[in-house]
Amino acid sequence: MHHVAEYQIKNKHIRNYFSVPNPIDIIRKRQFNLLGKFARMDPTRLPRKFLTAWVSHPRRSGGQHYTLRNSYVETLQHILPNIPDNGTIDSWLPLAQNREQWKSLGTEWIKHQQALTIYQYGPHPLLGDGILDHQFVWYLQDIHRRFSMNDGHV
Repeated sequence: MHHVAEYQIKNKHIRNYFSVPNPIDIIRKRQFNLLGKFARMDPTRLPRKFLTAWVSHPRRSGGQHYTLRNSYVETLQHILPNIPDNGTIDSWLPLAQNREQWKSLGTEWIKHQQALTIYQYGPHPLLGDGILDHQFVWYLQDIHRRFSMNDGHV
C-alpha cells in the first residue's frame, strides 16, 4: 500500500487505467434507466402513480430538504441539460416513451463522462494510458475540439 502514497495513485487513475466509469455516474445512468421504465408504464400502475404524485402543501420548516424527486431531477439534468429546475414531467416524459432512444441517451452520456475524465486527468506517470478502448478515441477528439473552441471550457 505504500506505493499508493508514494506515487500518488488515486481512484480516478485506477478507473482510467481499467476504463471504469465514476460510480456516481453509474448510479445516475441506472436511475435514468429506471425513470424511463417508470415513464413507459401504464399510468394506472403504482410506480408510475408514485412518479407523478404531487402534494400541494409546502414542507415543514426543518424538514427534509433533499427528496427522491430532487434526486431524479438532478439525474435528468446531468444527462439532459435542458430539463428545467422544477423537473416538470412534461419536459422529459415524451422523450422517455421511446425505449431505444432513452437507453442510447444514457449510454452515450456515460461514455462521454468517462472520456471527459480521461481527457481531464490524462494518464498517470506510473500506470500509463491503461486499456483505453478505441471507441473512446473519437470522444477524446471531440472534447479536445470543443475545449479548444470554448476558451478552455468543455
